[in-house]
Amino acid sequence: MSKKNEVYDDSAIISLEDDAGNVVDFEQVMTFPCGEDFYIALTPAEPNDEIAEDEVLILRLIEDEEGDLFEPIESEEELDRVWHEFEKQYYEED
Repeated sequence: MSKKNEVYDDSAIISLEDDAGNVVDFEQVMTFPCGEDFYIALTPAEPNDEIAEDEVLILRLIEDEEGDLFEPIESEEELDRVWHEFEKQYYEED
């Protein structure tokens, strides 16, 4: 995976399953490195009762032999650090 952040103009749709087994579609906003890990930023593809339309979901991106896996960020400290990096990379001007 490239070390450069990728902002997607033509958003890829990613389907995730919630704790209740419901499938929710998200648009991929960007992938970006932070420290030694990579993260993916997603927004809801359609209005959703549980997630605001302008809310951003950030997950740790893990690559394995079966493809990409998405892992929630458990630590508030890590989430703060990753959110700051997301904002920095998303809003930086080329």
